[in-house]
Amino acid sequence: MLCRLCIKDFSEILLLSSNGHGFAALQILRSMFEKLVDASYIHMHGDEVGAYWDYYFVQMQKLGWEKIAQKYDQNWMQKVAAFKTKTKNGKKRNQTRWSRNDLVKMTKEVGMGDLLHACYYLPNLFVHNSPAEILFSVETESDGTLTPVDRGGNEEKTFADVAFFQGYVLVFKTLALLIDHYGWKEDESVVQKCADDLEACIRSMHKEES
Repeated sequence: MLCRLCIKDFSEILLLSSNGHGFAALQILRSMFEKLVDASYIHMHGDEVGAYWDYYFVQMQKLGWEKIAQKYDQNWMQKVAAFKTKTKNGKKRNQTRWSRNDLVKMTKEVGMGDLLHACYYLPNLFVHNSPAEILFSVETESDGTLTPVDRGGNEEKTFADVAFFQGYVLVFKTLALLIDHYGWKEDESVVQKCADDLEACIRSMHKEES
């Protein structure tokens, strides 16, 4: 299902990117990337799938949904307690994610470390508040003054392309994970052809630019 949701995320990236909403497309790319990393990690560590599901109780508690959690599992509080970690001052707090490994470490373990900059660090500038979105949402006039651009600026269009191409790469990796997980070996050639076609397209674009 995580892989299926990755494909759904890409359909949203496609819609946003084709309409010039590059910043929003990067935000979806960040979500898609995390889903794929988690799916890949769970594929490698099937014994940790229980922690993935149990962490939902931590999220429900944060939302004040204790009654709903109780309906799911009468022992939900014990499961929440398993995610408590000690801070330097001796107090306890919940883990920030379902795994004790952070997302960057998990990404490198599943072999996608080369995608961290484009699919994690860059999108984080638009997921979390930072000066980046402000700086990329203004244009400098000939007299040196700055004019706000609400949408469709050159920078945002560039990031729309980035989100689309990186999302397309994640689609291939999602399909490759599904093939590996379910043993769909007959589909490997189809995915490889799509990857080769994308690479050829990118190379031709570079030639045109040069």
